[in-house]
Amino acid sequence: MYPPLESIMPFLIRLARAMSSLRIAFDYFSVNLQRREFDTDEDLKRIEGVERAMNASFPTGFPDLMVFERETPFKVAESGSFAGLAEEYGLGEPVAEYPEGWRETLKLYRYCVPERRAST
Repeated sequence: MYPPLESIMPFLIRLARAMSSLRIAFDYFSVNLQRREFDTDEDLKRIEGVERAMNASFPTGFPDLMVFERETPFKVAESGSFAGLAEEYGLGEPVAEYPEGWRETLKLYRYCVPERRAST
């Protein structure tokens, strides 16, 4: 979310050239933050609230993870929402007690694990 989009793909391509096998993970928002295109005004307000709280600006989001498979030698090995991770690791109840706005933000806040496997 922090580096500009134009620096992410070249960085991943350089990594892939340097290592024949690599698995990397990152978190991101699943909306187009470059254009500030959101499904709802509430989602826009949520993300802007997170930015204010963190005193940070998020220039990059990925509404479509297939961009990694189209533009780099990586395949998306895993992805999901942090809300889903909470459920998977038995933290669904505490998350259910969060204010609704935070629960909805956790649906937009996601993780991705691209992977490049060595050729055999």
